[in-house]
Amino acid sequence: MLSVVTGPFHPDLETALVSEVRSLKQENPLAPLALIVPSKQLARRVKWLLAVEQGLALLDVHVLTFHRLAETLIEEGRENQPAQVNGFFREELLRYLVDRGVPGADAFRDRRGMQGLWTGLWATIQDLKEARVDPTAVVQALDEGRLRSEDPARLAALVRLYAAVLEVDRALRLADPDDLAALAMERVGDSAFLKRMTRICYYGFYDLTQGQLDFFKAVAGAYPVTLFFPLRPASLAYRFAQRFFETYIHGLAIRVGGGPTQGAPPTPTSSSLADEMTPAVRGTCRIVSAIGVEDEVAAAAKEILRLIEDGNCDPLEIGVVARTLDPYLPALRRVFDDNRIPFACPVGEPLIHEPLVKTLIRFLRLPVETFPRAAVIEVLTSPAFRVDANRVEGGISSTSFTPRPDLWDWATRRLGIVRGNPVDRSLGDWLRLERAAKTGIAVPANDDAEQPRVAIAGEQVALLFDLVARLHRALSALPDTAGWDAYTEQFRMLLPEYFHLPARETGASDTHTDRVQTAIKACLESVASLDHLSEDITLADWVEQVVRVLERSPVPSEAGDRHGVQVLDAMAARGVPFRALFVLGLNEKVFPRSVQEDPFLRDADRAVLARDLGFKIPCKLEGFDEERLLFALLRRERAPDQASSDGTVGGRRLSHAARGGSVDDPEREHVVQPHPRVATASAAGVVRARSDGHLGH
Repeated sequence: MLSVVTGPFHPDLETALVSEVRSLKQENPLAPLALIVPSKQLARRVKWLLAVEQGLALLDVHVLTFHRLAETLIEEGRENQPAQVNGFFREELLRYLVDRGVPGADAFRDRRGMQGLWTGLWATIQDLKEARVDPTAVVQALDEGRLRSEDPARLAALVRLYAAVLEVDRALRLADPDDLAALAMERVGDSAFLKRMTRICYYGFYDLTQGQLDFFKAVAGAYPVTLFFPLRPASLAYRFAQRFFETYIHGLAIRVGGGPTQGAPPTPTSSSLADEMTPAVRGTCRIVSAIGVEDEVAAAAKEILRLIEDGNCDPLEIGVVARTLDPYLPALRRVFDDNRIPFACPVGEPLIHEPLVKTLIRFLRLPVETFPRAAVIEVLTSPAFRVDANRVEGGISSTSFTPRPDLWDWATRRLGIVRGNPVDRSLGDWLRLERAAKTGIAVPANDDAEQPRVAIAGEQVALLFDLVARLHRALSALPDTAGWDAYTEQFRMLLPEYFHLPARETGASDTHTDRVQTAIKACLESVASLDHLSEDITLADWVEQVVRVLERSPVPSEAGDRHGVQVLDAMAARGVPFRALFVLGLNEKVFPRSVQEDPFLRDADRAVLARDLGFKIPCKLEGFDEERLLFALLRRERAPDQASSDGTVGGRRLSHAARGGSVDDPEREHVVQPHPRVATASAAGVVRARSDGHLGH
């Protein structure tokens, strides 16, 4: 019941998808359809293509991601479902299992102090889970000598640890996001939602995990399904997709249509990515050198302004893409805001960049580090700290004098305060404030400060001591050991007492500040979920786990649905055409990224599991082929006859493009490349054109 259409995203697959939807809706305008895509960004593109560009009515047309389809089917069951956990939980679970000496733990116990151990180990075990590897079958094959592993002892230890993770999942009823596919597969035959659909269209995926593949097969085996698969068999760039298609999809299909577009380039004879471009595309590609991320983004912003102002290009038709946006987001937001360039970005900046988060981390660490002077002062002088509220509650009148936090740092330095007493956890050096409060702090006669200092009145010193003492009493009352949820709950009560966090309780997301506070709350809830492990931990362990979660969590983006320049990573940009496209970071080991073997599960062992036992577990070095495919999905593939010999594209003459100072036609292709003499230089991207005014795939 599966039909397959192959070809590049643009225009082949988009045209085929439009024809399919239009045909079904012409027969019955009320026909219910489900369009399943691999990402939210591609879902947005499909909606825009059908509703805006093609003007189709989308009554009862459901555009869902794989994840959302699985959730829909699970919600139909209405039974009690497993609790979903994230990667932070998994990493702590592995530490917990190794500490308790479960089978296989001995191989990892000596590496406990290695930075990034649990993150890397979970990535490996996640690969085993996604491949639905049966640990019993693997261990049995190793014991019987049927697996030709380079290091069978190491592989056995890893698989036994993986088996312990699965046992915890069963005992505590836990699940990862990828597990939803397996849970939903049980509901495929009885799903009221799927039974309503006239046709189910899968669009745009070129690889799936074993769980997703099984889910897809279950749907395709029970309902009429059309798959729109990105593939150009004549190109080496599509080798990654071709391998998946031939192994897992081709045998399922009752009909396969599509293929290379007419005039597609022949199979290249070299491995160069540039050689896979047609001469017309290479001829319209502009390369600009830039030194550093800031200059790279500024170069792209300059060209974007020219495209918008002089080329009459809609910002929505412009894309800015990087392999990963993390190193670029701060500069992108700053430069684009300074130049008034509207942009949409579904990815938020790291939460750790926020001043409030840095202040909270210092606050959390105060009792662990025995109240160091610099950290205490930074907490007390933070704009978010509730000085006035704590003055009233501390018995000091809020109207008798004005607090002067700007004097507190100098006051503590003048008194030689370092920290509290680490032996008995008392106030230690901070008691000097109590004595100085009786007389105030005078300016020494030999003070050589550039700006004249003022003497600090005793009431200012008394206020500072009162605030420090209140902090010390509250944080020192925390127990030495407790459960994950117990510590989290105590800090949930302390934070609003000392910091202004209105959105923390309301869950508001109207402003950037609201989103930051809501994200902090979500991080604390993530740490509290570790209470499933039923263990007592120290305050220092709890604090460090909170810090790790805060450091690796993003602020929810407020710019995801704006009408503006599309700022995406390379994975999210798959299948999205642009009239003008800038690719940032086109550097060696950045894009294409550096691909290395998994230190815990080498490619030789992965190949053994796939070949001898039939599990779909990828070899890491196959990632080079995926990098090539991602680049192919970004670059423009066009037959030479689509560009005229007089230097025009689509009827428009391309203007002169001198480096750093030209006005370009919006359909010009640009590449910003790193300066060859600067090792840390970054490269920026590509603006490309086609005769129909669209760029990309």
